Amino acid sequence: MSLRREFRSAALAAAWVLTVAGECVAQGSARPPFVEDRIAGIRVGLDRSDAIVRLYGRGFKADARGPEEQFCYWDESRQLGVQFRLDVDGVVASVNVSAVPDQIDQVCRVAGLKIGKPIAIGKVALGDSLEKVVTVYGEPKKRVDGSPEGRKVVGLGYEAQLERTPGGARSYWAALTFLDGKLVGLLVIESRSR
Repeated sequence: MSLRREFRSAALAAAWVLTVAGECVAQGSARPPFVEDRIAGIRVGLDRSDAIVRLYGRGFKADARGPEEQFCYWDESRQLGVQFRLDVDGVVASVNVSAVPDQIDQVCRVAGLKIGKPIAIGKVALGDSLEKVVTVYGEPKKRVDGSPEGRKVVGLGYEAQLERTPGGARSYWAALTFLDGKLVGLLVIESRSR
């Protein structure tokens, strides 16, 4: 039995949901129930690195493959990680919260940092049931089901168009990963329409 392989499958399911959701065009300007203003205490699309450092400490500042910065934290004892990516303007563009090691970059995991505070996702928490999440946020735009090695993996994808400032539309995508019916990961990305 390989938990790593199962977790990798969970990560792939979430990535697939996000990719498919990202290809869809959001309908109208209404915000679906899923959109959260704060993920792990950070306002995606609004906050900058100083807000991350204020909440979590210096942490591990990962080398990015481009001009974007990223900060990540992994607490081995709690099997919990959070990763923030900033866009070229220094604004938080994505937040990834996960109890699945393979969903947090390896360079972050080997840094072995502690996360000293609870990580609040919004109206739900890691470990919540699939049913509770759907009750709270409504039906997703996309859903993917799988069962690697007999473990049930479900990925849910949500999306929206947000207007943070007049004329400043942003695309919002969220991918949630469930393993055996429990929420184990959440990835939220916002990007500016240019």
